[in-house]
Order: sequence, then structure tokens, then C-alpha cells
Amino acid sequence: MWRVDELLAEKENVEPCTAKNIVQLLENENTIPFICRYRRDLINHITPERLRDIKNSYTEIVELRKRAETIVIQLEKEQQIGDEVRTEILCAKSNEEFEFLVRYMDL
Repeated sequence: MWRVDELLAEKENVEPCTAKNIVQLLENENTIPFICRYRRDLINHITPERLRDIKNSYTEIVELRKRAETIVIQLEKEQQIGDEVRTEILCAKSNEEFEFLVRYMDL
């Protein structure tokens, strides 16, 4: 299973430590202007435009994780999921991969 900052670094091609800092700053509800002005050293001087794109990816990643966890919880309640399927769902790195797994496994 992946962590949000790891997948963000992979998708947006940023340093892992920069991605981790961005995730922490966004989770603490810092705004893009604040981050770019006062925390630019933590984000490797990324431009506001680039940070907006990264924030969009961050939002998609968080939503993907929530969707996967919701499906897993639902299937566990119905006792219709094994460890292998659970792992596959939670390891999906994109919406397309997640949708494919859900359709393929007929969930």
C-alpha cells in the first residue's frame, strides 16, 4: 500500500521530502499563497501555478484512498473480500486502475 506523499512524489515528479512537506502543509489547511510566500523553502521554491497542479493531484489521491477504503470496509462487512483482493484495491494508484479492479472483480 502506498502513502499519499509517496504517490504524490511519483505522479508529480517532485522530491519525496518536498512531497511530504506539501502534504503536511495542505493537511494543516495552509493556502497556496501562504505556502509559496512563507514556506517556499519547504517546497523547493515551487511556483504557485505548479503548486496548484500538485494540490489538484493531492486531492485526487486523497479521494482515491477514501474510495478504496470505503469499498474495502463495505466488502468486509459483507464478508466478500479476501486479503489478496483487499491489497489489490488499496494498492490502486489511479482512478482508472481502481475502476478496472472494481469492474474486473465484479464488486
